[in-house]
Amino acid sequence: MQGTALEAYQAEISSGLVSFEEVKAMPPKFLWEPYLRLNNLNIVRGDGGAGKTMLVLAILAAITRGKAPDGMPGILRCQASNVLYLGAEDDPEDYRYRLDLCGCVARRVLAPRSLPNIGSLEAMERLIREADAKAVVLDPIQAFLPPGADMNRANEMRPLLDGLRALCRKTECTAILIEHLNKGTKQKAAYRGIGSVDFVNAARSVLMVGYHPQEPGARVCLQIKSNARYGHCLLYTSP
Repeated sequence: MQGTALEAYQAEISSGLVSFEEVKAMPPKFLWEPYLRLNNLNIVRGDGGAGKTMLVLAILAAITRGKAPDGMPGILRCQASNVLYLGAEDDPEDYRYRLDLCGCVARRVLAPRSLPNIGSLEAMERLIREADAKAVVLDPIQAFLPPGADMNRANEMRPLLDGLRALCRKTECTAILIEHLNKGTKQKAAYRGIGSVDFVNAARSVLMVGYHPQEPGARVCLQIKSNARYGHCLLYTSP
């Protein structure tokens, strides 16, 4: 079923051979420059309680206002827009409370009554189009894998992620995947995520959140991967 859905989506964007002479050169496009690639896969990762969700909610609030997150660098490349939040870890009331702290326009944040998985591309597309969403958040990404999928196996994860990227392009919606870290503190940053490293490989930008070593309550966010250019370190407070 997953393969069939993915093949159908890939068929819409690829057929036979294409000469690069026919391809129009385009510079990288961003939703939040240079941190979030437009209509593509982006990851925000960190330990539990490190402030991943709060950072993402601040970004979503900025999108609902059409204004870059307060006190942070970068350029928001959209007008005030709707966002779709797929949250599997907290109650809606908790998300609303934190969104209000970030100054969001609440009516522009939408959530489904039942959560789909990324193996059901048709269901995901319906939600994105119904919400008219500029961005969609999956928090955390492992909660949205199909039943029985092994997130440690690249051969299972890559088709799912490729299908999700194709859906982003088709619907012109930017995906933000929230990812927890494993316990391998001596590993390279790219290998610290739970599951296959293909999550990082498939994403065009990866932001890693952690505690500030010297300022209690402060958080640090580093862009550890970019297929375009890197942004400055982000400093923020997570209530």
